[in-house]
Amino acid sequence: MKGYVALGLGVLMVVLFVLKQFFAPIQYFFDLTPFWVYFVVAGIIFSAYRSYNLGSEQKKLDLKVIEQEGEVFMKRIAEERERRNKSVNE
Repeated sequence: MKGYVALGLGVLMVVLFVLKQFFAPIQYFFDLTPFWVYFVVAGIIFSAYRSYNLGSEQKKLDLKVIEQEGEVFMKRIAEERERRNKSVNE
């Protein structure tokens, strides 16, 4: 799925360059815009995409770590209950 986003952005760029020949306002915009602006915009879009993906991966990792810490805590509580039950029964 991740590769399809990059492919979609590439197709979008190609379509925009093709459309600039058929639509005068778009052609005027492309004529006024230097070529390096396209790279800047593409970089911004790519950066936003990567930060979103890395953020969601980090969130999943954080939830997994929290779950593991919770399991350790619950295990300690169960051990403490068993220890107290043994001492009360004796």
